[in-house]
Amino acid sequence: MPQTGGPEQVSNFQLKASYWYVSHKAQVRRAFTGGLIVLCLALYSYSFYQLGLFLIVQGPEELKQLDQLTASSLNYRAINTRQQPRPLQIVSFDATGSSDGVTDFVVRLRNPNDQFAARPVTIQLLSGGATVATKQTFILPTEEKLVTFFGQSVSSSATASIVATDWTRVRDFTEFAQARLQFQISNIDFKTSQQSGIRGELPISVLSFDITNDSAYSYWHVGTYASLKTQGRVGAINFTTVDQLRSGETQTVEMRWFEPVPPTSQVEILTEVDILDPTVYMPVE
Repeated sequence: MPQTGGPEQVSNFQLKASYWYVSHKAQVRRAFTGGLIVLCLALYSYSFYQLGLFLIVQGPEELKQLDQLTASSLNYRAINTRQQPRPLQIVSFDATGSSDGVTDFVVRLRNPNDQFAARPVTIQLLSGGATVATKQTFILPTEEKLVTFFGQSVSSSATASIVATDWTRVRDFTEFAQARLQFQISNIDFKTSQQSGIRGELPISVLSFDITNDSAYSYWHVGTYASLKTQGRVGAINFTTVDQLRSGETQTVEMRWFEPVPPTSQVEILTEVDILDPTVYMPVE
């Protein structure tokens, strides 16, 4: 029978391994310690390498990419330039003579903007480098209108200059204006001094016409220019105000020139009213 309860038998391999470990314990400890040192050096070297790579190469590149993410790709300067109103245009500048040695000057202005009104715009009449007269007016979006300097004495050739413009942005102006600017001109009748039959010391030419307010709005005052043209140029100019022009009403307007006028081939009548000014409207009855 095999014996039980005795000491555990140790194999030859285990004896040899134990003997080798006891004989080489110091070498094993030094090798293990050296391995740990090498591993630590390798880990620290890799960490410093990654830190240097980030600081020198990857860091600046990532900061650049972050700046690109936060920076807008929109060209705001170009957008602002497109949003700015275009300057007013002086389409024509005419002078009409008179027998009194004074001259009427007519400036035709155009507003090329469809969302900006010039309110007010300041215009100067210049002659010989000096300011002869200054006038303020308004011009609505896409409007073309007349500005006059009546009875001016100039010593040399004159010019007109726009010296100041205050812009007002107006959205959806076309629809807004269509409901308000509905003045109809009819029955235009111009008679020269020979045809008018009015006797006096001065030659008197007469222009009459009807103006109808087809809009739903009534106005306290409606400015009206009458231009007598010869071959496309202004030969004589006049201005009057139609007062209290109510909705649906027709008024007859008469203008007179107490001076010789050149032969007239065309009569142009332009109205002006600042529909952006709430004080121009009469209260609803």
